[in-house]
Amino acid sequence: MQMKVELHISCRKLKNLDILTKSDPQVTMFVQNDKKKWLPYGKTELIMDNLNPDFATYLTIAYQFEKHQRLRFEVIDVDPADTNEFIGSIETSMGQIMGSKD
Repeated sequence: MQMKVELHISCRKLKNLDILTKSDPQVTMFVQNDKKKWLPYGKTELIMDNLNPDFATYLTIAYQFEKHQRLRFEVIDVDPADTNEFIGSIETSMGQIMGSKD
């Protein structure tokens, strides 16, 4: 069985990596393929000067009930001239997301 799921992404208490302003976060989602390689799947919009962003862009993915689907979310601070800084990441599974509260 397969169904489409919309993932709404938000972050709380991100580390501030900027000096004069706050970090400008963006999240990229990766999906692990059958060969255990992480492939970029989608990304959120950039939100300026925000350490607690609620992203308007949601990511749609097909949830396959009996298949183990690994996901990784990476948060970066987008800076001018492509000097992005890594803020953090989390790895989880679609099963964990589907079985969680809220």
